[in-house]
Amino acid sequence: MKNIAVLFICILLLGACATDRTAVTKEPGEVADNKKLVAERPPTAEDLLTAAATALTQPDATATVSDVKARGLLNRLIQTYPDSQWRNTAEALIMLMDLQAACEAKIKGDRQICERILSQKIKCEESENQCRQEATRLLQENEQLKKDLQNLKNLEIELEQRNRGLR
Repeated sequence: MKNIAVLFICILLLGACATDRTAVTKEPGEVADNKKLVAERPPTAEDLLTAAATALTQPDATATVSDVKARGLLNRLIQTYPDSQWRNTAEALIMLMDLQAACEAKIKGDRQICERILSQKIKCEESENQCRQEATRLLQENEQLKKDLQNLKNLEIELEQRNRGLR
């Protein structure tokens, strides 16, 4: 029974801690004043990091715009809060953004190379088809010339036999 009472008190205390203090202790007008004060204070390192992460994950923004915005926020974090626990995270994100940009540039270059190679492959295939057609035509022509040569030999033999018969 004593354990249940202690558990109940702990739950009540946790519930009290979990509620929003401004909603419990202040009037609505005071809450609006508090939000103005929050807006006037400079952003913390966490605020800047959160804003940069939000900028990077915007689905409707263009990649370049969101990268520039996030990079600016991260640089501001590094310059404004050099001793912050988030400095290394910001530097790592900037480094990852640089790596991503380099990889995207490499992919673009590789894609162009692939397109050129594919174009050359298509040209080679077309050339190979033309060569095959030419080879087939030449083989047929060669066969025809062999037949014509054989016909000429036969005619020559026939002509000689006629000439011998006339003598």
